[in-house]
Amino acid sequence: MNSVSGPATGRPEPKVGESDNQGWTLARVRRAILWRLQHWPLRARDAVLLPLAAGSQRLSSIYYAIANGAFGREHRGVLVGRSQFRRLSQVSANHHYQLRRNVHRVEKGLIMRPRRPSFGASYIEEAVGMYATVLERQAADPGSVDSLELKWAHDVLAEYFAVVERTGRVRRAGLIWDRLRSIESSGDCVPYPRDLTGPPPVAYEDLQRLAIRRRSVRWYLTRPVPRELIDKALDVAAQSPSACNRQPFEFRIFDEPALLREVLAVPQGT
Repeated sequence: MNSVSGPATGRPEPKVGESDNQGWTLARVRRAILWRLQHWPLRARDAVLLPLAAGSQRLSSIYYAIANGAFGREHRGVLVGRSQFRRLSQVSANHHYQLRRNVHRVEKGLIMRPRRPSFGASYIEEAVGMYATVLERQAADPGSVDSLELKWAHDVLAEYFAVVERTGRVRRAGLIWDRLRSIESSGDCVPYPRDLTGPPPVAYEDLQRLAIRRRSVRWYLTRPVPRELIDKALDVAAQSPSACNRQPFEFRIFDEPALLREVLAVPQGT
């Protein structure tokens, strides 16, 4: 046998001119395919692959995973967001965001018509647990929790357990809730209170004229903006809705030129 053991793998090395079929692994095949796809002109590549990939969700995912990395940042961004969500869910300081989210989900279930006899089993235990955590925080530091928001959470949960069928996980959450209740629910925070008795303060024509005035400003004066105007703008912006009413916003104002230059130096302005 005209061969010797290779120093790295320990398997016989092929004779001169003999093909190394055993070394042609699946990984090498994949790398060869990727290389060819990456060096294949985009127009020619899409002419062949697009009709095939567009016909199936799975093939579409494979197309963007192998032949086109255009959505790579979006894929990573979603995973980073999910990872951060899981991490922050374990931090007690963020529990009031999660409480607001889950109570809002309960609130939506309560106003459904027709309303289901039982709903929210997948998240009601978490909602009650976070309500207990926020109560403990309020007892330790009364100024750390908005009293109206806590009353809203209480009234919604009280209404939920008063009307829903207590079975399974809902029953277990109900037992915890019964121990937590400290006040009788007034019910005036279901749904969240708003004064809708009078007519809207702005007529349609006024709203339309305001929308027509909207424009994009791309050049600015060096004149500073009064903080009073900024605060008024934030008061309006704070009324914007968010997913499941979590309202996880934190507004920061940078008005010092030197500090502003540092902020603008952050990649992509984020």
